[in-house]
Amino acid sequence: MKTELNTVLAKAARAEKLENAIGRAAKLYLDASAAKISPDVSARLMSARRAALVAMNSRSAAETVQLGGGTLARTPDSADTIGSPTFWGASLLVALALALYAGAQWDQNRQASDAAEADMEILAGDVPMDAYFDKGFKSWVVQGK
Repeated sequence: MKTELNTVLAKAARAEKLENAIGRAAKLYLDASAAKISPDVSARLMSARRAALVAMNSRSAAETVQLGGGTLARTPDSADTIGSPTFWGASLLVALALALYAGAQWDQNRQASDAAEADMEILAGDVPMDAYFDKGFKSWVVQGK
């Protein structure tokens, strides 16, 4: 077990080293390519990046609501699913299904309990107490004789 763990850890370490080497090589190529970009293209790329960041931040700016010590984040531009009729309809359908399942389970447990109680009363009423201590009584009950 310990050698398997060491093997897995060694493989993970080799994979991480390979990923780092690939990352360093890609960085060198990207840095070399970035050095060749003209200043006006670089300025346009910078302004496009800023515009994209502003748009992204305005879309994903989350309004926070304190709930029981925790924070719930909701994005203002997302569809308000909690207030939609589809959400409430699906929730009611799930609640109804759960209620029906719980009722069926409760009824099944109640019937099993009633049957066990009836069997207990039959055995207690028809069989004398000495029969329970008789060694042949168990085999008689099992065989049904």
